Amino acid sequence: MDSNHAPAVALLIGILVLTTLVVVTLRRRGKSWLVAVLGGASAMIIGYVVGLAAIFLMW
Repeated sequence: MDSNHAPAVALLIGILVLTTLVVVTLRRRGKSWLVAVLGGASAMIIGYVVGLAAIFLMW
């Protein structure tokens, strides 16, 4: 794997893990699917912004 793709792959994996954790946690606490999906969407946005900031700071 080319080293230029490593930050993008790490960002994608981080977003997927964060989104999965949020959705699973909300469902286990008895929240509706709508709340879980909205929480997952917000986790994706937050993860993307934080990941881009981390990649920018690494350069």
